Amino acid sequence: MFDKKEYMKMHNQLPEVKKKKKICEWKRRGLIGDYEDIYQVWLNCNKCKNCNCNFTLSNYKCMDHSHTTGLFRNILCRDCNVGTDLPLQTNNKLKQKNISLIKGKYVYRKTTKGNLDRKSFDTLEEAIKYRDYK
Repeated sequence: MFDKKEYMKMHNQLPEVKKKKKICEWKRRGLIGDYEDIYQVWLNCNKCKNCNCNFTLSNYKCMDHSHTTGLFRNILCRDCNVGTDLPLQTNNKLKQKNISLIKGKYVYRKTTKGNLDRKSFDTLEEAIKYRDYK
């Protein structure tokens, strides 16, 4: 008997399907570049390029790229990519802690103890009001 659920599980494990899904995810997130070359780097990377730790289930591989230009930077572990142990970030253009201008929206983003609080707003005033209320 044909089991669609089991078939899809096997289908999604095929290397070409995994590759296609990963590249689609990168495109959706705004990554720009030669996806074939970047995918090969992704496959062959076993350690974080920032802290040199091995990837684990909880500290997995992340694609680091510029949210302004979309260009690929490196493969990092989740902790380095999210910046859980970094001080508060300041966007140089806005001069506001934890608020960035991304694709025409003002985004408040703060990581506390591994939890990410992220909200987007139409105006800078709304983002500042939210941040200051928190």
